[in-house]
Amino acid sequence: MTAVWFRAIPLRTFLDMVVVVDGLQREVQLMSLDDDDSLPDEVADGVAGRGGFDEARAALFDQAVEAHEAGVEVTDLAASYADDDWKPILEVVDAVLLTDVAAAAGELLTPPFTPEQRHLYEWMAEEVRRQLTGSAPRSYAPAAV
Repeated sequence: MTAVWFRAIPLRTFLDMVVVVDGLQREVQLMSLDDDDSLPDEVADGVAGRGGFDEARAALFDQAVEAHEAGVEVTDLAASYADDDWKPILEVVDAVLLTDVAAAAGELLTPPFTPEQRHLYEWMAEEVRRQLTGSAPRSYAPAAV
């Protein structure tokens, strides 16, 4: 079992980012129902295998909502899963990033991440990979504007 910590997460950005992720996933699911060949296989397959990802997202979301309701603007979040469960979660993370590229190119109806949301999403993905190799958690630093 490996716990991954996300330190100093700006809650408003995180919560808005989750809404975009949900929209991107929903659109890919709808496109796959039509056997749409315009979806790259890694996107369709990645979003299709999202069970562990949804659990991880929900756990982080619940922590963020609780902190937000307490009036906190920045907080630490954590997710703990068996080591074998992290690989499929990261596959979905990568598929969402590819889907966001398609959304930014105007190929989807769903809006893409804002630059701040994308920076946070990419940082969180990198933080999972870092911590799975034994690195200590780092605090999030917003991108320089």
